[in-house]
Amino acid sequence: MSDRYKRLISYNNQMWSKDCPILFVKGALLEDTHNKQNILQFQFQNIQDDVIIAVKLNIKCYDLAGTSIDGIVSFTYMDLSLVRGETFGEQSAIYVPYSEARLFDITVSQVITAERKVIDNDLNLSQIIPSKNISALGVLSDEFKRQISKSGCQGEVVFIPVQRDNYWYCCCGALNNNSRTVCWKCSIAKKKLFELLNKEYLIEQLDIYNQEQKALELEREQIEKQ
Repeated sequence: MSDRYKRLISYNNQMWSKDCPILFVKGALLEDTHNKQNILQFQFQNIQDDVIIAVKLNIKCYDLAGTSIDGIVSFTYMDLSLVRGETFGEQSAIYVPYSEARLFDITVSQVITAERKVIDNDLNLSQIIPSKNISALGVLSDEFKRQISKSGCQGEVVFIPVQRDNYWYCCCGALNNNSRTVCWKCSIAKKKLFELLNKEYLIEQLDIYNQEQKALELEREQIEKQ
């Protein structure tokens, strides 16, 4: 970051709204020390299949006490060509005309795809509940990883899959709309993913794995003795 910009606040909680084609990944409020004006920089991610060419935001501002500031900051990301999984916004400066503004409500007011499909439902973004790291499975974490690998999934197993009201988290960390039956990022089937998360199944498979490893170790010892 240039010395011109001073970071005031970081926004690291992911946000989303039901059926929204983009995910808020992170953001920051910066002070432009040359112009003596604050700017917002956001990072969003395309989490659906259509190529996105434009996104319009409406941003409501609040001070640190949560008091609403009159006026809406509107901004449009133009000339995009975002395939599924790509991020955008990191290099765009959204100037905020209110020096006291520190908290923000973000509404995705319009998304336009390359096929000229227009989504204009005024989707207000809210914080989503993160999933737990795979290590929370304890002794079953490695077995879950093995089972995911056997399923043909090429994605990294980092999180425990979880079903929420309007979305589900994949083990690769991708947020998926409930309408998706296959993860947009790693392509594992949702049904298979949650079947493999069954605790009794994992315990059974871990026992089989441990027995196989003992048998292999005995075989190696016998070969070494010959």
